[in-house]
Amino acid sequence: LARLARYEGLPNDAFILDLHQEHLSARLVRDVSPSEDSSPVLAGTR
Repeated sequence: LARLARYEGLPNDAFILDLHQEHLSARLVRDVSPSEDSSPVLAGTR
């Protein structure tokens, strides 16, 4: 995550963690439900 923060140039660690968690949950939902367009959860995370 430190490498990601340096790459993005964002000093706020909490913001990075939020993005990371959101990305992980979105990926989990995508793995469970391949049809992204019909998934309200994925629509909410975009």
